[in-house]
Amino acid sequence: MRFFLFLSLAIACQRSESPSKLQAFKDVKKAVIRDDGLYNVICLDGRIETAVSLKQIEADQVCVETDPDEPVNENEVQFVSLCENPSSIGVETTIARLRKDTGHQGCKVLFNAIDRKESLIIFDLPPVTPEAITNLEPLAFFTKLKKLMIFGQKVYNLQPLSNLVNLEELRLQHNHVVSLEALAELPNLRLLDVSFNKHVDLRATVSFPALEVLIAEQDEP
Repeated sequence: MRFFLFLSLAIACQRSESPSKLQAFKDVKKAVIRDDGLYNVICLDGRIETAVSLKQIEADQVCVETDPDEPVNENEVQFVSLCENPSSIGVETTIARLRKDTGHQGCKVLFNAIDRKESLIIFDLPPVTPEAITNLEPLAFFTKLKKLMIFGQKVYNLQPLSNLVNLEELRLQHNHVVSLEALAELPNLRLLDVSFNKHVDLRATVSFPALEVLIAEQDEP
């Protein structure tokens, strides 16, 4: 499932002819940067072992869904760690200042903080291991998020998402979610995907104020 999702994103990207100014962490195998006019997000496919050694991403390792003729200035491309305290993030937070996350295991996805931080995708971490994400508390501060996608982790407590009032799309496939009550007061949540959460209870969704699409696929017995 995670492999398919990544391919779906990658196919939609346009290959940049000059990605030489894009930098990423050591051991990152793939990067997908999306910019559809609504949000910017970077999704890293591969384990980030260290932030000490940065390297150039080669042409066959990156696809950028932007104008391929538009130059990318690494000084303008700012990234923040999902697990850093958002209040400490300033304009000086650049690639060079990123640190390895030690506060929350498995929290290895970075996203572009230039714009409005409206979308975040987390996937392709090793599933069912100590490195899988379980704690969503760092996300509680990101109230501007409109799209949140967390695939193949160990997420079960959705309470930290209860104040993400701008959230419109939430995809939580292949996690350990049971209760959805924490999402009941989200005024703008229109799409919810809780597929392949084995014990998820869907009854609370009846009272969701704006829900239009509910997806809850399960494996066949």
